[in-house]
Amino acid sequence: MTLLDNAKHNENCSKYLLESGQYCAWAIVIAYYSAIKYIEDALFPLEINGEVYEKFNAYFIEVCMPNANKGMREPKKHIELLELYKKEIGDGWESFCWLYDSGMNIRYNSKEINEFNKNKYAEKTRVSLDTIKRFTSAKKELRIQKEKGNQKQASENSVEKKVTQE
Repeated sequence: MTLLDNAKHNENCSKYLLESGQYCAWAIVIAYYSAIKYIEDALFPLEINGEVYEKFNAYFIEVCMPNANKGMREPKKHIELLELYKKEIGDGWESFCWLYDSGMNIRYNSKEINEFNKNKYAEKTRVSLDTIKRFTSAKKELRIQKEKGNQKQASENSVEKKVTQE
């Protein structure tokens, strides 16, 4: 299953739970994990200072973990992804933060969503994920265009180099 397939699968599961009116809290958590997969799909492979990271885990291990050894705070994957999203995409960051905060409160602080605020949370979840999808889709398209441009440039350079050698 690709990252995009996984994102869509999680999104459909979240929507199903929201529409059923059951387990709204878990629908938010699942929407957050859907957002993660949309973000990873949009950003990776990611090039930073000439180094290419194929997946978020490689980026986390090679970029974030060494900082912990330099006396910086211990990295946490979810926080690092929030920061990477803000740096690389920016737009829609507040929506990602809302899903993160809500999901963490639900999972670890046993925050309950009652009948009074269930509809509010359901709508905010839908809007937040749609916002993230819109901006990650645009970022992915830019990344793909850049990759095609780089491939074309590399091909042109190769032809140019061959011609100058002859």
